Order: sequence, then C-alpha cells, then structure tokens
Amino acid sequence: MTFQQNKFLKLLNAITANSEQEFFYDDECKSVVLVDSDRKVDASAFSSQINGILCDLEEKKFIESLPTFGIDYTNYRLTYKGMHHYYFSFETVLEFLVKSVIIPIVVALITAVLVS
Repeated sequence: MTFQQNKFLKLLNAITANSEQEFFYDDECKSVVLVDSDRKVDASAFSSQINGILCDLEEKKFIESLPTFGIDYTNYRLTYKGMHHYYFSFETVLEFLVKSVIIPIVVALITAVLVS
C-alpha cells in the first residue's frame, strides 16, 4: 500500500468512525462525504489521484463499491480489512520477517550442526 493510500484510508476511518458507514467522494467540493449525513472531510490533497486511489483500495479489498440506484456518485464503505488495515500490514511484515530472516537462520544453524 502506498503512502497516499494509507493516508486516505486513515481519513476514511476517521470520517466513518471506523465503521461500515457509506461514503462517497464529491468531486466538486473535493471532499469525502458520509451518505445520509452532513459530515464531510476535505480530501483536496488527494484530488489529482483520487480515482486511482479508490480503484486500488477497492481492488485490494479495503473498500467496496455499492449500488448507486441513479445517484451521480459511487458509494463506498470500508470492509473489515479496511477498518483494521494496521493489523493486516503488521501481519504482512511479520510473515516477511519469518520467511526471510528466521527460517534462513534456523536452516543455517541446523546445517552447521549436521556438518560439524
């Protein structure tokens, strides 16, 4: 996940109060707006890349798009993975460390014991 995607996901978690509330991106105001609410957060820092960020977050299953029923905007909501993205990031780092550091050290130790 890129730095911009991580910042945008934090913004989404803040506006939705880390829940499955529906939201959409208003291109005119350059803000993220909650559906059925007046709450909105300025997202102008992401406006030049917003479509790519939303598509990539959806592709990685952090958010999901919802049926719009004739509305001009695409509604989204956070998935479980999007609400707890720090846990999934930590899990990925831990998996990398086990595969790349711990297992080679254990194999080297076993090989050294068997050879000597």
